[in-house]
Amino acid sequence: MADVRFQLAHEKPRFFKSKPNHKDKGAPRGILKAPGEYEVGHRSEAPLSASNRHHDSRHSSRYPPSTAIPSSTGVIPYHSLLTPHYDYSSSSDRSTEAEIRLNSFLSDPRFTWNITLPSTTATYPSRIPNLQLPATDPPTHKVTLRFSLPHPDFSEMKRSWSSLTVRARDSKRVTIRDILDATYSYFQTTLKFHEYNNLPLDAYHDLMESYTRRLDCQKHGSYLGHDPKREDALLGNTSFHGLKLSSVKDGEIKFSLLLGPSIY
Repeated sequence: MADVRFQLAHEKPRFFKSKPNHKDKGAPRGILKAPGEYEVGHRSEAPLSASNRHHDSRHSSRYPPSTAIPSSTGVIPYHSLLTPHYDYSSSSDRSTEAEIRLNSFLSDPRFTWNITLPSTTATYPSRIPNLQLPATDPPTHKVTLRFSLPHPDFSEMKRSWSSLTVRARDSKRVTIRDILDATYSYFQTTLKFHEYNNLPLDAYHDLMESYTRRLDCQKHGSYLGHDPKREDALLGNTSFHGLKLSSVKDGEIKFSLLLGPSIY
């Protein structure tokens, strides 16, 4: 900062203009008040010493006055005080693959269930499975189940199907029962004629054979009025072999639905 000269203290102070020093371009400019003080905006500060002048010229114009922290030297240094960011989303939205734990019933091979039957038919060797338990830890309000069909030519037919999405009944947590009931309902959906009518001949034959076998097991007297269902496209692979975590991205949790040949 340019030097400022004053008259004697017992006289009324007068102000003198000094030539600007171009080396001090970054230093704060103020209105001279009295010896030992200058004013920047509405805050009085001590004059800059030669040792801290360069420091203040770097920082005084960069940070807002609200972040100033007084120091014992009379110089008010500026610091960037970062405001903490809080994420108020649910715990499941912030979870990663390493944090998602599946309920043991849904990964235990001793847990048996055929997806063509209601969830109440699920069994466990040593005790009755508690289907009201959360399916995941931490709990989540929605999961998506991914699966593949056994015949490669069924992939075109599957594109017209909606995703197998499981939503919690109480809108807070998906339970084991929610998983089973949603899976059962999904594969009970009747196939539309246009979905399978254009299948290659061998694929169409396999679908109709699976459909006929299901009706024979159900002891229907006639095939009339009974259309193929999505479960028929599984070609008998209707035994539940558990779930496997597939991905967690942007709060969306996906599991792979593992199926095997029916034991019924």
